[in-house]
Amino acid sequence: MSQNDLVFLDSNFKNWKESRGVELRKGFDPFVYYAVEQFLKPYDPSDEDIAYGITDGANDGGVDAAYFVVNRSTFVHDDTVLDPRNGARFD
Repeated sequence: MSQNDLVFLDSNFKNWKESRGVELRKGFDPFVYYAVEQFLKPYDPSDEDIAYGITDGANDGGVDAAYFVVNRSTFVHDDTVLDPRNGARFD
């Protein structure tokens, strides 16, 4: 990553923390939340969807977050009911 890319990323993250980051629930690493939000943008996740998949902490095996998305729009949670007869695309 070039120095310019690092400066841009740092500036973008700082702006995000000052605007969007202040709304976050305490206890999340802001950079993990920011990175997940950026990565999942094509799926348009809610804050609940993002928070649900964050696993960052002790004994997580290095996995900071995990998500299971159906038809590019439905984030699967423990209580999500899926119709097995429906053709679906999974991400």
